[in-house]
Amino acid sequence: FFFQAEDGIRDTSVTGVQTCALPIFKRGRDQLWLVGDLINRGNGSLQVLRWCYKNKSSVTAVLGNHDLHALAIKYKVIEPDDEDTLSRLLKAKDSDILFKWLRSLPLVHYEKKHLMVHAGLLPQWTIKDAIKFSKEVSTQLRSKKYRSEEHTSELQSPMYLVCRLLLEKK
Repeated sequence: FFFQAEDGIRDTSVTGVQTCALPIFKRGRDQLWLVGDLINRGNGSLQVLRWCYKNKSSVTAVLGNHDLHALAIKYKVIEPDDEDTLSRLLKAKDSDILFKWLRSLPLVHYEKKHLMVHAGLLPQWTIKDAIKFSKEVSTQLRSKKYRSEEHTSELQSPMYLVCRLLLEKK
């Protein structure tokens, strides 16, 4: 992740946001860029998502594959598997609020000539393409019909919409 402090951007390498990023952050002074996979990277998913939501004015984040996986489980597109660590998050009283915030995150963020994305781009895509496709996915995820009766199969779900959009836009 990138940690922007008062004195500029520090590139700090960590194994995951849950291990050490949150204690070093100073709200109101710092800006934290999170490169996806905010959740389901250990047992701290609920705490991390609550922290991000509480500090959302100082957090810039994009969705990662674990976040999309969690959204698919929350909205019953797929069933959780044995390796998922989402039960506390899914059962939390504030789960709906936290997942609504998660749905509001883009797949890419572009600012001051820096493009932030979770796992890279297809080589034939331009930054303009990536931003356009991210907006298409975000529109679907933010829609009131993000999980409606019209989604009659798993392949029509928002989770797979992301994959379809990415593959169709080569």
